[in-house]
Amino acid sequence: MIPPGLGGRTLPGKRFCKDKIIEQWITESFRCGLNKKSCDLISEERQMKRKIVAVFLVTCISCIAVAADTIAPLPVADIGSDPSGLLSVKYNGTTYTTAQLATGTTTRYYAIGMWDQSVPAVWVDSGARAVWVEGTATPLDIYQIPNSSTPKSNDYASRADNFAWAGNGSNASDMSTMDALPYMETMFANPATVIFYFERGTGYDLGNVYGITGGVLGAPIALTAAAWTPTAIAYSGGSVKAYSLTFDLPVNGVRFAVPGGDALTVCTIPEPATLSILAIGGLLALRRRK
Repeated sequence: MIPPGLGGRTLPGKRFCKDKIIEQWITESFRCGLNKKSCDLISEERQMKRKIVAVFLVTCISCIAVAADTIAPLPVADIGSDPSGLLSVKYNGTTYTTAQLATGTTTRYYAIGMWDQSVPAVWVDSGARAVWVEGTATPLDIYQIPNSSTPKSNDYASRADNFAWAGNGSNASDMSTMDALPYMETMFANPATVIFYFERGTGYDLGNVYGITGGVLGAPIALTAAAWTPTAIAYSGGSVKAYSLTFDLPVNGVRFAVPGGDALTVCTIPEPATLSILAIGGLLALRRRK
């Protein structure tokens, strides 16, 4: 009896011949029919191989983590720009043009306020966060984070997702402002380990930065004054400042909990997807053993 589905033809995509498939099918069928324990051993053997592959992948991924997440100034000499905006970034001796860099998708979040029913009533932070929908007016239920400016409805989140600095040297703006907001998040289409952040400002906005992997926040990375690189690039009443983020393992995005920050550009160097290659290799190995 020929196994169901063969129909006298070779299986699509398989390089071995029909006789080989039949031979394997007969052998395993005979073993299973002769002794149920033999059939169970076949199943256990396959499960063991899958476990070995899984352990191998975990070990490989663990070996990649060799350094802690860091934040550092981006040297002025490594920033290429003109009045239109960012042109290039030099990192570890290699210069990347904007054609080789990738921007992400940025979203601004605001704190939802509530009335504290004490006498007199006070508008306080409820602890809840919501997306500030791009292009809409200032939310009526917003709670302004202390020690930051008033909320800006026209400084859209997506203005951090390009290389243009339309206000370079003028009073116009092309930035995503975190004034009055607890944080914004930039997510990338592909995992990244190196991220560049460019800001307009006259001072140094401080706070914490978090890597995001699979929707989970990593440990906070403190953004201090020492992390900023002041430049001579004039921008809208201030100057351009920048820093680089380096993660030990690829992240899907970054949360910038820096109330008052004015993000001009958030971009990254596309990764070669080392982890993805490992994962795909593991899946193929499992598939071959089914």
